[in-house]
Amino acid sequence: METTNYIPIAVHSPAYAGMIMQKLAAHGIKTKSENVTVGDRDIFIGVRIRVPEKDAVQAIKIAESGSSPADVSMAKIAGTGGVLLIPVDFSDYSIPAVKAGFEFAVRLDMHPLIMHTFTAPISQTQMAFPDSFPDSFSDEFQDAAVGMEIRTQTEKRMEVFKDNIKKLQNEGELSDIRFSTQVSQGLPEEVISEYCRVSPPGLIVMATRGKRRREADMIGSVTAEVLDTCRVPVFTVPENISFIGVENITRLIFFCNMDQKDIHSIDSLMSMFDCPKVDVTLIPVSDAPDESVKRKVNELQAFLSSKYPIAEFDAVTLTKKNFRQDLETTVESRGIQLLIVPNKKTNIFSRLFKPGIAHRILFERDMPMLALPV
Repeated sequence: METTNYIPIAVHSPAYAGMIMQKLAAHGIKTKSENVTVGDRDIFIGVRIRVPEKDAVQAIKIAESGSSPADVSMAKIAGTGGVLLIPVDFSDYSIPAVKAGFEFAVRLDMHPLIMHTFTAPISQTQMAFPDSFPDSFSDEFQDAAVGMEIRTQTEKRMEVFKDNIKKLQNEGELSDIRFSTQVSQGLPEEVISEYCRVSPPGLIVMATRGKRRREADMIGSVTAEVLDTCRVPVFTVPENISFIGVENITRLIFFCNMDQKDIHSIDSLMSMFDCPKVDVTLIPVSDAPDESVKRKVNELQAFLSSKYPIAEFDAVTLTKKNFRQDLETTVESRGIQLLIVPNKKTNIFSRLFKPGIAHRILFERDMPMLALPV
């Protein structure tokens, strides 16, 4: 009687899941798979991979090895050219993301690409492995027809969305620049991650749900997955705030790593926002003793103040014990409009049990955030 406890490590498309399972098998790790469905019709959207609990950490490392997205530094968005990716779902809160994306595109001389992903039903026959052959392909043909119909309807919705954007451009509500659109099939976070791996954009601009709705969808948040897996700067716009425009964002919090990358990131940010009168509050994130951290952040403040004399730099060291409460007080008292967060790529094990600061802030605050890969 089998007593091994199998736990999930990922959800992927059938083809990608099969590749991962073969890779794990080559390393002697057993796997199990199960369909993931949604809706009353149990529409198939992916395959969940399970492995023995004792092998989970090793399995995650193997699954993610060799497929890490290219390292995209913050310096990339400070330059010119390239693609700015704007994932949308056609809802009302997609428009603020498009507005922010177009503003950044003008500032950074980037080309906006508006992307929407859709899922379509996939029959069991499409999951067949080489030693398993279906007796009938009728279900597969039926699902293929349904999939084509879903794509057709999605492309029509994209055309309507494009027309709405052009209307807003004609009315002066959006920057009047050229843009492209793309409709792709698959899980949104998977499609975006693969796009970033193959052809990293200079910046991703995404709308996010309000705090309460994100809490109810914590495990499946597309934005959280993008933050955790893509080595690309990501700017998030919460749905329930009134976006004031990039040029009006002047009061920022910058979470410091206390290393040379902080200076490079600030240099890029000053070019990105093109607003030398910004007020930047430096907040260190470190496990070092408080006095040592305070000394280093004060030195960083002095250096940046001399380099950018028109801007205002201030350093605030929050206590570890009351970090969240002190952060709340700082945000409210200083009228902070944007949080700038260093963001490290993590595997699924870390994301579940020790999420990064960008991931935590996404679910804790309704405020625009710029996550920078470090």
